[in-house]
Amino acid sequence: MFLMNTAGNSPLTAEVGFYGVCNIFEGNLMDKRLHKLALAICASMVTGGAMAATDTSTMGVTASVEAACSVGNGGTMALGVIAMISPDGTRATTDTSATATFPAICTTGTAAPTFTYDSANVALGVFRLKGSTTATEFITYSLFPSADSTGTAITSGTAVAYTGFTTNGTSQNLALSAKILAASKTGQSVQAYTDTITITVTF
Repeated sequence: MFLMNTAGNSPLTAEVGFYGVCNIFEGNLMDKRLHKLALAICASMVTGGAMAATDTSTMGVTASVEAACSVGNGGTMALGVIAMISPDGTRATTDTSATATFPAICTTGTAAPTFTYDSANVALGVFRLKGSTTATEFITYSLFPSADSTGTAITSGTAVAYTGFTTNGTSQNLALSAKILAASKTGQSVQAYTDTITITVTF
């Protein structure tokens, strides 16, 4: 390949290769025109002459989401000091209620989960508080799937759906309430009464 050196007007000969052309003007870079020409030739040979071979393949990626639910520990339904008598010298006729919540969550699309509530002191499906001093004394109460003791009372050990609970992958606080009817307080002795409710979700 022949290139003219404009400074000396003599031909320059160089062996053209992928990288050799980039050095043919060594010592002549004071001539800006030759410098630019060398850069152009070098760039065209690198970009146009050195073609890389390619190959492609594919890789699969898989995942799945299963139906799942869980429940967490709830708060305590504190019924407090139960009113047993009235100021007028008669037995109290008012009911006593309390409420608490527990967290529950199901993956989106989990079908029709149900909840079972088991009283530690159950008798024939009835929730009962047991005396801490006299363990043979009990106070029965009703459990409701609401914050205000409304709706259908729950039977201990029976699976039921919770109205308003949605399986959308987010944690929701579900309310329960306990109610002691006035009639259930008759004749109970002085002591603390407790019960433990075990909550199970089935899906």
